[in-house]
Amino acid sequence: MGVGVDGGKLAGKSNEKTGEKPNFSKSTSKAGSKAKSSSSPSSSSTTTHTCGPLALVLQYLEMLRRVGPQLWIWQELKAVSDMRFRFAEEECAMEFTSHLASTLLSPFLDPSHVLCAESIYQDWEPQHVLQILDCMDPRKEGVAMRVDLSTKKFGEAKAALRRMAQATGAALTEDREPWFDFEFCAVDIPSIMVAEALPSHSPMPEELHLPPRNPFLPTDFSLRCEAGLGGTGGEEKGGEEKGGEEKG
Repeated sequence: MGVGVDGGKLAGKSNEKTGEKPNFSKSTSKAGSKAKSSSSPSSSSTTTHTCGPLALVLQYLEMLRRVGPQLWIWQELKAVSDMRFRFAEEECAMEFTSHLASTLLSPFLDPSHVLCAESIYQDWEPQHVLQILDCMDPRKEGVAMRVDLSTKKFGEAKAALRRMAQATGAALTEDREPWFDFEFCAVDIPSIMVAEALPSHSPMPEELHLPPRNPFLPTDFSLRCEAGLGGTGGEEKGGEEKGGEEKG
């Protein structure tokens, strides 16, 4: 799964310092594997700047773990999802069919729910939220994380990653993406960097916090008729229809 952090104060702070745009994803491994950082066309001339977005991502996830699962966030997501499903916009039939066909391949999906599966928020299960957040903690065994840094100054970022790899003994891989033909490098995230980003019992930066609640999400879509409120609209309409019949 992936967690986008390109928005709000997290992205603002990251872009202000480094001009980099982070993207975060996680995966779990039964055997346990090291965390890795991948920098594809990357933006900074120093190791500190290159790893700044990484620290922000780790701190944001730590903030979520400390705050804990929030019911109101789930309720807002459910309201938006329900609204998008009930009032779905028209889309290309071929793309929609292709998407449904790929969705049917999921072993966890009941085929009878293929049309609405992505829009259903059935049960609030905070324990599952905690499990997912634990899978995004690089300090835990058996968790593999990858942070992609996209930057305009890849040469400077690559040099910084080389220096970091030499100083920490981390394995560095340099290669070229075969499909899109761009250069990238990947390096193991040193444990000392994780420790610096997540010191024990330290307060989180003030810039990292949950978004404010959205008071403008619609929840009542029931139809209301003016005739039912005033009683005049229906009478006038009935009179017009009656007059039309007499005239005919």
